[in-house]
Amino acid sequence: MEQPFKVNGNICYLHQDNFLPKNMTVKKVLQMLDSRLDNSSILHDEVLSKVINTKIRDLSGGESRYLEVKIILHLDSKFVLLDEPFNGVSPIHIDLVKEMIKSQSTNKGIILTDHDYTNVLDVANKYMILFDGGLKTLKSKQDFIYWVIYLKIKYESFINSRFNDSIVRL
Repeated sequence: MEQPFKVNGNICYLHQDNFLPKNMTVKKVLQMLDSRLDNSSILHDEVLSKVINTKIRDLSGGESRYLEVKIILHLDSKFVLLDEPFNGVSPIHIDLVKEMIKSQSTNKGIILTDHDYTNVLDVANKYMILFDGGLKTLKSKQDFIYWVIYLKIKYESFINSRFNDSIVRL
């Protein structure tokens, strides 16, 4: 296969913004994707079973994000890209999202990006950080925490000076 990225179904992507049609119910969205999903795990989900007949627009931000993560992870694919999967999800449901990610990572490759690095550390088995225009591979959670602290210290004065300058200009 010369260009595997052009084959349908190889990669699924969760955008950082909501993507589900607001005027449809959860049930209708799941029916629409029926042939591509493992519905048994979705229909028996403790969170979604309570909102199955609710329109997407009436879900809380966290419920909507939970549904999107669940759908993307359960689509038939070899790889999943998750951008901000924990964004807006309630603390109670974050643990469920982590379990979904861990469970699905045995069947497919998952690349996860999130500003909430504490949740990422709980599910990741390889750590990388974007720094100075490149990707730096880290060896452990401790390395990751070191880099987070290092970057905060390094850029704190820059951020503070920019912030203070903007206040003065107001």
